[in-house]
Amino acid sequence: MKKLLMCIASFYALYTYLQELVSTTITPKNVLIEEFTAIGCGNCPTGHSNVKGLEIEYPNRIVSIRLHHGGLVTPNGQSADLRSDFSSSLASQAQAVDQPLATINRHLFDGYNKLALSLSNWQNSYQLILNQNSIVNLGAIAVLDTNSRIVVITVEIYYTGTQSASTNQLNIALLQNNIIAPQSNYNQNIEHNFFIGTGMYEHMHVLRHLITGQ
Repeated sequence: MKKLLMCIASFYALYTYLQELVSTTITPKNVLIEEFTAIGCGNCPTGHSNVKGLEIEYPNRIVSIRLHHGGLVTPNGQSADLRSDFSSSLASQAQAVDQPLATINRHLFDGYNKLALSLSNWQNSYQLILNQNSIVNLGAIAVLDTNSRIVVITVEIYYTGTQSASTNQLNIALLQNNIIAPQSNYNQNIEHNFFIGTGMYEHMHVLRHLITGQ
């Protein structure tokens, strides 16, 4: 059975506790990496591998979402459709015209004129975010009733600092793991390899829906 992963797509810190959902102390920001990818993108497994390396290096500090979009994502007879209703509009928002590209906390970094960053620029960008403190902590828990197929999501927010924005918005994303489908690959020496058999790939963190809308 394919696993479903609930993810809070926020620009700040995410913490989950047994007795309370959110910390009230100042905490460093976590990193949200939204990867623009496709099953026909031969360079995309390198990007997936790099993000997996970050998840290992920084446990519980990296949240990744893969958005399948563009002409290279069209499914064939062997593939599940990995597109979502939001992938194309999010790609347009980030000006992600090809793959692999990614946004880091949807932040516009100095020296860039768009949110989407090329693979070579991911590392310097996420490191800047990891070194910053968050002004708001988020805690979340999701409870799934497998019989009714209803999920109840509780989110707690605690502000630890002053913000300048007049309105805050929250995205709650539904992701799916362990989808077996084809994937193109130009680099045979990637460190973290998700291939299983000839041309088949274990797709992780695939955006299926934004429960709160875009």
